[in-house]
This record gives sequence, structure tokens and C-alpha cells, in this order.
Amino acid sequence: MGDDVIYVPEKGKASGASILLLFLLLISLGVNVYLWYQTQEYYNSGYIQGIEDGVGIGYNIHDPTYSEVILFIEQDKTDEYEYDRDGFNCQDFSATVKRNAFNKGYRCFYVSIEFPEGAHAIIGFNTTDQGFIYIEPQHDKIVTLQIGNKYSELNEFEAPGYDDTIISIDLIP
Repeated sequence: MGDDVIYVPEKGKASGASILLLFLLLISLGVNVYLWYQTQEYYNSGYIQGIEDGVGIGYNIHDPTYSEVILFIEQDKTDEYEYDRDGFNCQDFSATVKRNAFNKGYRCFYVSIEFPEGAHAIIGFNTTDQGFIYIEPQHDKIVTLQIGNKYSELNEFEAPGYDDTIISIDLIP
């Protein structure tokens, strides 16, 4: 076994090194407990602040009822903006109403409609009591979409100077 000697203090007596080691261990434990406590305090205060700041936004959005949609659309003023193909077009109308609905806590879909010669954007809501409804945000009219049919004919709009037969409908939450 060799000449290795292990010092074992007498029973009931601790060496100076053992006491120092125990002292350092207790200090380290105390520092760790303090740091854990501080971390929990910062976490808890930040979590609570985040909950307060997030009420009604993001995690709290929901599908509205039909009457909530109608009231929201009546109160939303996006339809009062002037259409400008290069400035504020159908995409802008739809994105604005979608953002306004989100800020009210409602889930709203950006709806992209593809035609053979172009595209159009509107919005949609999955109401909890009357199913999915589409709305033309430029004038707040509830519209009908059906693949294979002309958008203008389905909704009694003036026919545009292009083929507005619906070939696809994409819902973007």
C-alpha cells in the first residue's frame, strides 16, 4: 500500500482545515440561496408585469361571436380611408383591420383571393356562433367566396376590367 498516510482527527475533534472547509461551504450555500432568491424575485416581478402588460393582447385573442364582429366592423374606421392602388390598397385595408381586430382581442384572418389575372385581399372571422364570415374591409360588406365563381357576381359588385373568377382562397391567421 505504500507510505500514504491519511490523517483522521480524533473522534469529536475537527481540524482547522475541516473547519475552514465547512465555513467556506456554508458561505457558498448562503450566496447561492441569496442569488436564487434574487433570481426568483426578478422573475416573479417580470412575470407579473408581463401578464399585466399582455392582457387583451396576443395570448388572449379569441374567435368572436357574430355580433361582436358586426359591432367591431361598425366601430372600425378603416373603411373611411381612401383607396389608392399605389398607396393604400386592398392589402393595406385588410392588414389594418386585422391589426385593429387583434388589438381588440379578436382573431381575424387576412384572406388572399387569387384570380387568373390578379389577386385581392379581404378579411375573415371564424365566429363562434355562425361560422366563418368574409368581410370586404373597403366598405364593411359581408361577402361570399366560392372557387370557380366571379367575385363581383357573387357579391353584386361592378365587374372589374379583368377576370375575377376565384381560383384559390388562402387564410392567413
